[in-house]
Amino acid sequence: MKSKLNLLKNGRLIFSAVILMGLFSCSQSNEATESNSDGNKTENVLASAREEPSSDAIQWLGIEEALAAQRENPKPLFIDVYTDWCHWCKVMDSKTFSRPEVARYMNENFHPVKFNAEKEAPLTFRGQEFKVVDAGRRGIHTFAYAILDGRMSYPSYVILDNQLQRLGIIKGFKEAEPFLQELKQVR
Repeated sequence: MKSKLNLLKNGRLIFSAVILMGLFSCSQSNEATESNSDGNKTENVLASAREEPSSDAIQWLGIEEALAAQRENPKPLFIDVYTDWCHWCKVMDSKTFSRPEVARYMNENFHPVKFNAEKEAPLTFRGQEFKVVDAGRRGIHTFAYAILDGRMSYPSYVILDNQLQRLGIIKGFKEAEPFLQELKQVR
């Protein structure tokens, strides 16, 4: 009985160590979002998306690019509000956003935007200035705070109509089918 208890304890310790190592390595290494010298991962994600245009991959834009594209080709904006440390944001990228049917729907119906809620450059949106402000251990971008009504949780997705009015907010990780159903209801 005592040896079974020791095995159980050791198994729990090993399991905990594996989980912690997985979380650490996941936040430290992601080829698509490798840091540049400024530590800005968004640029690399967007550059990678631009280099390989495909209907099977979401054509992510920066917020400024999406606003310009929206003026020329009016479509709603889909804004993925994420952080570098968010585990479920990464799962959403790998399991849901990577699905061809999701990518096709997003590319056809939206100007899709990746927006890092802690590191984006200052921007002017509808005449108002937004920037990162100190919020303890991490900064917070006031644009993310405004479009999420101050309810900061990640991942979150905001859909803006052609007049840049918010149509809805979707929160959390979603599998591909429920995600597409929710998008179609909001749009």
